[in-house]
Amino acid sequence: MKGVLALAACLVILVGCGPSVPSRVEPAASATAPSAPARAKVLTIGVTTQLQSMGVFAGQSTGGWTTLTELHSAGLISSDFTTPRPIGRLAERVPSLDDGTLSVLPDGRMHVVYQLRRDVTWQDGAPFTAHDLVFSYAFLADPGLPVTLREAVQRIEGVEADGDWTAVFTFNRPYFLGNVLGLRAFWPHPRHLLAEAYSRYVASSNADEVLNLPYWTSEYVNLGPFRVVSLDPNGGVTFQAYEGYFLGRPKLDTVHVRGFADENTLYANLLAGSVDLFPDPALHAELAVQLKEQWESTGQGTVHNLLGTTSFLSPQWRTGVQREPANVDVRVRRALYQAIDRVSFPEQLVQSAWSVLPPGDRFYEATKDGLRAYPYDPGRAKAALQELGWTPGPDGMLRNSSDGRTFRNTISTVATGRLWEVATYADAWRRIGVEVEEAQVP
Repeated sequence: MKGVLALAACLVILVGCGPSVPSRVEPAASATAPSAPARAKVLTIGVTTQLQSMGVFAGQSTGGWTTLTELHSAGLISSDFTTPRPIGRLAERVPSLDDGTLSVLPDGRMHVVYQLRRDVTWQDGAPFTAHDLVFSYAFLADPGLPVTLREAVQRIEGVEADGDWTAVFTFNRPYFLGNVLGLRAFWPHPRHLLAEAYSRYVASSNADEVLNLPYWTSEYVNLGPFRVVSLDPNGGVTFQAYEGYFLGRPKLDTVHVRGFADENTLYANLLAGSVDLFPDPALHAELAVQLKEQWESTGQGTVHNLLGTTSFLSPQWRTGVQREPANVDVRVRRALYQAIDRVSFPEQLVQSAWSVLPPGDRFYEATKDGLRAYPYDPGRAKAALQELGWTPGPDGMLRNSSDGRTFRNTISTVATGRLWEVATYADAWRRIGVEVEEAQVP
């Protein structure tokens, strides 16, 4: 079952995050007086995520950390500055049917040719080439490594380098995102730094040859505008501007990313002025609204309301973990979906009750009414479940007609800001006779 909520994203910038402005006009310096050194431009960002590693092993998407990935790394394709429109980043442009860089082969496979920029270097100065992408595919597709994001990689049959600046991706069948591979879909890895350790891993089958490298912490190197200079799980990550960044040196000198154990602590630091900015998933929308009201009344800072992240409710697909096998039956999920009154969700938190994609997505118009076929109808939900063998007992709880077991579900989340959602889902399902446990995973 999949329900879509687009939460209001909040980007927070304190008034005092830049160099302070003198309260009075100072006399002009004489022509012979030495000029004062420029004050370093420093920004502190707060997230509610444990900052223990970098790259594809970092894992969790909650708390705001993954929102900052393009701070330190870069993918083939990114989005435009003011819209979701895909644009080239490491690639010169987005491959397309029009110029022949995207094509479907007679056997049903798909070729995507990425022409690479020639001015990109890794943060240690080594040139970035198509051979890095060939290595990256082998690394990302290796089933023995705990890479967290493989949806796109699993559809790739191979990557070849046609010289240094052309990478040819072959997909096993047409894939609608094959020409817009962003950072999280296909994360570039430096061959010159990781190939030796990867070879040792291949020979020994011991993943620790790769996992224990300092590369994943304080020695991380990638292609973004800021490079890691220190990583302390308790103190956060410090980045410095990479002078050789291919889009030009960043205007900031240093960025500190601090991880907080909970949203309330981050909230307190924002009020105190020790944190300058937070990405949208770091504070849930209700707390951000409180911050907005307080700051607007004092002039201390600004909260910008933007279209935010998409949340979804998904079953546990692993049969060894799924406590109720009926959840993998699409007919059961359809009934559970119809038991939730999505239209009544808080207006400031929900942008779309009927689409699997949020407003602003390039495919939104094609999907915006896709879920209208399953309107809120708890009576129909109970009837559908009864047709599938789930009958209410004397206490109103659903029991399976074949073995008498109670329909039990657990709804889990790792995000504090999703707790109202979990409670809403749980209440809706209890009303039709499902026993529901609510759980927040640390």
